[in-house]
Amino acid sequence: MNCLLGVMGNKKMRKTLVLVVDDDSMVRDLLATYLKEFGIEAVSARDGKEALEIVKNQAIDLVLTDLYMPRMDGLELVKRVKEYNPRIPVAVLSGHGTVQDTVKALNLGAFTFLSKPIRISDIESAVQKGLRLRDLSQGAYQIQQHAKHYSEARIPNFPHSFPSIILSILKDCQWRGFDDDQTLSNLSVVLDEMLMNAQLHGNKGREDRFITLRYSFDPDKFQITIEDEGDGFDTQQVISDLTNLERHQLLERGIFLASILVDDFHYNDRGNAVTLTLMRPSESQDPAPGEAFPYELEAPDQVVQLSDLRHRPGTER
Repeated sequence: MNCLLGVMGNKKMRKTLVLVVDDDSMVRDLLATYLKEFGIEAVSARDGKEALEIVKNQAIDLVLTDLYMPRMDGLELVKRVKEYNPRIPVAVLSGHGTVQDTVKALNLGAFTFLSKPIRISDIESAVQKGLRLRDLSQGAYQIQQHAKHYSEARIPNFPHSFPSIILSILKDCQWRGFDDDQTLSNLSVVLDEMLMNAQLHGNKGREDRFITLRYSFDPDKFQITIEDEGDGFDTQQVISDLTNLERHQLLERGIFLASILVDDFHYNDRGNAVTLTLMRPSESQDPAPGEAFPYELEAPDQVVQLSDLRHRPGTER
């Protein structure tokens, strides 16, 4: 199995490292011998609890785990490994496997389920498949780290359309790694305010006008520009009024909220387009060792609930 030689690190190749987890020392030794024949380095653990510590402290490329073990069984280990780093492939091995066990293991994130006694060809096939999945996952993550994702929407000047577009943007944010509940809540408030500003003050409530949204994700930040078709306004004067605590409690609400709830915002010279910026949290950087990653590759089914998408007609900017 010459294809299983190593993993590209930041500067040089390193050997592939497979974690073997079984409470039977003879099984651990046998699997380690098989892996050595494939040119793969193995590290072993006696149960799931010990294995999880190894995953957190070493750059594991693949896990082969028994199903029934003391302290922490294989199913719980699959769950914990996937929570820590969803990109580590896990294969479950058992001498007492049932259909129910297979379904549970796959639902928890295992990529395959092997029944004992296991032939060397079964191990070889499982390891090849698991490492291919690892390579695909790493490649997708690295592409995302350097890619810029851009979207544009032109929406009618109707307030009832705003909740749908905000929900769509928040779902994109979750998928791209901005998944902190407080951050999403703050963003939803600012988007609601700025869209209402564009609808009421920029487009003067006219139904024949539109609002254009352009937003992008790159490795460092999320940016969104909201542009109306109005004449704009004197942004410098309005922003300077924010120093007047008595005034900004009633006026310039959207600008005031943007100044405290997002990392940066600015208007264009005309004053009819505002750009909001959220910086990517520092914890989303690539950690080491163990290579735990901040977000899963699968898009989430659920999006944060918005409990306060209140439209606020009035004079505030």
